[in-house]
Amino acid sequence: MVYRLQAGEYRQADQSNFFPALRVQELPQLIAAHREQGRLALRRAVRAWVREQING
Repeated sequence: MVYRLQAGEYRQADQSNFFPALRVQELPQLIAAHREQGRLALRRAVRAWVREQING
């Protein structure tokens, strides 16, 4: 979930204004799945996930 500032308040949203192509709901699960493998592995997994989201 992401939060958007609307009328001076942050509200939950399903989609980012800046990255509308990314399904941010999947990100917490991706992080949890790779957290124990270390920062580098997590970073690579997130990069691969973003590429997959953008390129389909």
